[in-house]
Amino acid sequence: MPELPEVQTVVSDLQELVASQTLEKIVINDPKVWFHSSLQPKYFTGRQLRHVDRRGKYIVYNFGDIHLVQHLRMTGKMLLSDAKEIPHNIIKANSLQLRLKLIFNNVELVFYDPRRFGTMTAVIDLDAYFKSKQLAPELYSNEPQLALDHYLAKVDYSNRPIKSTILDQSIICGAGNIYADEALHRAGVHPSTPTNTLLSSQHQAIFAHLKEVMREAILKRGTSAADYLDLNGNPGVFKQYLKVYKRKDELCKTCDRTRICRIKIAGRSSHYCPKCQPFTKTND
Repeated sequence: MPELPEVQTVVSDLQELVASQTLEKIVINDPKVWFHSSLQPKYFTGRQLRHVDRRGKYIVYNFGDIHLVQHLRMTGKMLLSDAKEIPHNIIKANSLQLRLKLIFNNVELVFYDPRRFGTMTAVIDLDAYFKSKQLAPELYSNEPQLALDHYLAKVDYSNRPIKSTILDQSIICGAGNIYADEALHRAGVHPSTPTNTLLSSQHQAIFAHLKEVMREAILKRGTSAADYLDLNGNPGVFKQYLKVYKRKDELCKTCDRTRICRIKIAGRSSHYCPKCQPFTKTND
């Protein structure tokens, strides 16, 4: 699933490409993509897109008094309609994997989603919508301390593995498997460590490293470890900078002596270096 850096890359490209353009038409190919919306696609016809924003892993198309909120989920991609990455047979068959089109003045975008889990929702009250999602404060905002304070207020009460805590969008917004693994490695914390056994200084280090690694990934246009591509069908290049994620049995890039291990935590794969990230319960 695209995480914050990947979604931010798409949002930045969309903002540059289609902001201020008029939306001529939304073409729905797969009815299931139009998720929990009483407003129909035709309601957006002729409206000017003011700007494109991000909230967590969501893309927000702002049309003033109404918004389109998109979640790419596992395999969703927003692509220019002539992107070579869309298989010809999919186009020819008008497959449901081509879930919708956004047709602007000079640009046509396609929501290509092979597994068909992604959604598009028409939203009037944006604040109420995201309040219902119980998302934590944004990591990158005009109030940088807000997200850290929110995180620190939550962690004392959780005995879940720290990896599970980081993936909880109500505690930290925008992180997923890739950057959780990388941040924990940089902080020297084993992913199975119970959250409430870590010191405040360790939590602050984890949080700082998470912001750091995601900022670096944004500069490299995200990580293409599986399905992610940008609007032009190009992969992000941060994969070559990953130290642990999906590097099972490879030598650790930090200590250069130990092989990376992979374990399952709450059904999700976690990668770590046993030497750099020993398992300890700090406050025992």
